[in-house]
Amino acid sequence: MKGFILRGSKSLKFKTLLGLTSHNHSGKALKAENAESANKKGCEKNMDEEKREDEVSLEDTGEIDLPQLDLTPYIGKKAKIAAVTEHKGEFGYYVKIQTEVIARLTEKRKEPLELKASRIFSLQEDEEGRIGWGKETNLGLFLKKKGVKHYKDLVGKEVIVQTVTNKKQQRDFLSYN
Repeated sequence: MKGFILRGSKSLKFKTLLGLTSHNHSGKALKAENAESANKKGCEKNMDEEKREDEVSLEDTGEIDLPQLDLTPYIGKKAKIAAVTEHKGEFGYYVKIQTEVIARLTEKRKEPLELKASRIFSLQEDEEGRIGWGKETNLGLFLKKKGVKHYKDLVGKEVIVQTVTNKKQQRDFLSYN
């Protein structure tokens, strides 16, 4: 077995070449000296597409007391929607809608924490394969309430900040109505 180490900017990947040949993306066999080069290029491309992570070994870990964040002062504040992003996740397509920064917290923090309110709305696929939402879904009702026809038109619309409790995580998050 012949192997080489592929060095990315933040991580090491080990790729083993089995035998004397490899295959390029078209399925053609490559000679051994070209196989390493082709595999490096393919792996580097995949590494660029993936999130980069560093493996570490932590010696003394355990439960710690984290600072609690009181969200009460932000409830009822008005904020404008600043971003609408489309995503595909484990359960299908969804839209994440975020407000502008409501507050920047720097106290007892190495990096400032920007507070934004957000909501996630799922999208559905119809029988013809089109992706969208129904009139009576949460997204459909929210769009009607804000007087727009498409979620991309929500940028700049004003909302009122509220909190939503994630029962599974037992935490409150900033959202809006």
